Amino acid sequence: MSKLDSAALAKSLKLRPKSVKTLDEIINNPKIAQVDAYLMHHKTTNRPTARSKAAQLVAKDSAKVYMNAHAALAKTNIVHMAVLAKNESVRLKANQDILDRNEGKPTIKTESTTQNLNVNIEASDELKQQFTEFLRQKTQK
Repeated sequence: MSKLDSAALAKSLKLRPKSVKTLDEIINNPKIAQVDAYLMHHKTTNRPTARSKAAQLVAKDSAKVYMNAHAALAKTNIVHMAVLAKNESVRLKANQDILDRNEGKPTIKTESTTQNLNVNIEASDELKQQFTEFLRQKTQK
């Protein structure tokens, strides 16, 4: 989505400039937390307040529409890359991304084995009793 289209969409949705910057940060940098994006573009330095305000912002219908419009463009770009990219690894990654989104990531099978170990130790009755009590306490937690 071009900046002009994005600005027109934000204006039609009546999103404030700082809210648009926060949403753009969340869209363009998916690894950033919503609270951190909010703190970058708003005056507050209080994390609990920013967390609450960021959650309220992304829950608004207008913010959802804005973010979904950008997501639709990203999906279109992935499809274009899957077909038109000159680099084979880019096409492969785009196609894998499409498959993962539509069919889910493939399951990875894992195996686990359990082995029991019996140890016989010669010890006094008092030491055996202490050890037994120790094991009982550890297994009850």
